[in-house]
Amino acid sequence: MNALYRAKAKAAAGETTKRAKLWKRIDYSIRFFVERERVQRYYATFFRFWRFCHFAPCRRARACRGDADACLKRSVDGVPPMELRQARLKLLRATPRHIGKAELKVRQKEPTEFWRRPVDPAAVEAVARKKEEREMEKRFGIGVAND
Repeated sequence: MNALYRAKAKAAAGETTKRAKLWKRIDYSIRFFVERERVQRYYATFFRFWRFCHFAPCRRARACRGDADACLKRSVDGVPPMELRQARLKLLRATPRHIGKAELKVRQKEPTEFWRRPVDPAAVEAVARKKEEREMEKRFGIGVAND
């Protein structure tokens, strides 16, 4: 399927029709998610998470062969920050210059940036409060904290 979408996107290159733009977006997202899985598998193998994996093919191959996303998400917090940086630098040094935007965007992520972090409601509330105070200051020309 990926090859089909890729071929249609290449055939639509240079066109500005809605259909061509749609094919390009589909192609970009497919390349992005394929590269995301590849990079996650690289990190899981680099940190040797296969040693603790319950999936037998991972242990046999001594590399990640299962769900790299779940494995990395489960175990990456136990890796020291220095090793995380070294792994990312090694991946970036091995990246060719002619790589596509989707692939480059994925490779530039830290190993811990593949998932959304839970939002702290207190932090969101504090930001909203600050914004409200700035609006009041603009509107009335007085500081709220000085009252």
